[in-house]
Amino acid sequence: MKRFLLLVAVLMFATNAFSQTESGIASLDFGEIIHFDDVSIEFVELISDSRCPKNVNCIRAGEAKVLVAIYKNGKFTQEKTLVFHASGVVNVIQMQLFNSDYLNIQGLALYPYPKGVGKIVDDKYYLDLRIH
Repeated sequence: MKRFLLLVAVLMFATNAFSQTESGIASLDFGEIIHFDDVSIEFVELISDSRCPKNVNCIRAGEAKVLVAIYKNGKFTQEKTLVFHASGVVNVIQMQLFNSDYLNIQGLALYPYPKGVGKIVDDKYYLDLRIH
């Protein structure tokens, strides 16, 4: 029975690690750091979120801005502001966080998307990153 439980635990871990790397998408929670080889990305700050909530008519669609920090070999290299437009259109060049011969990391989306006029608490936000 112990071997079976150990096997199940190993398979669950392996499946979770496989889905994160093979899918090319990783989620990064507000205030957290995620590591990829010798590169780390930190979701530092929600600068603003003026995206027009779903089911609301707005004059302007709005945008959300977040600040991320990039580390290489554990050392800070730079901060970058990512801008997410309410239209969902992503400028790949502006969303580039790290690029090398072996690794490419881009900002993909910011969640949750506003649903009403109430403010979303910062620690509920998370970024989706595309990893190549």
